[in-house]
Amino acid sequence: MDRGAPRILLEPYVARLGLSFPILLDADLSTSGAWRVNGLPATFVVRPGGEAVGMALGAREWNSPEMRALLEGLLPRN
Repeated sequence: MDRGAPRILLEPYVARLGLSFPILLDADLSTSGAWRVNGLPATFVVRPGGEAVGMALGAREWNSPEMRALLEGLLPRN
């Protein structure tokens, strides 16, 4: 959501953290407006197919046992 920040500025950060998920940029803020993002960081949990099943505004400790349990509860059951 960083206005005008080129992708090349993000690449070292993404590589250092070893992130393997897609990083999407919203230079014109159209997506953040559609998803009603009014603070950063904003994290959405989206299932395959596009269904948003969770959203968090503000920093979170995603590796905590509580967050892992919350996210695992949102995963489809096999």
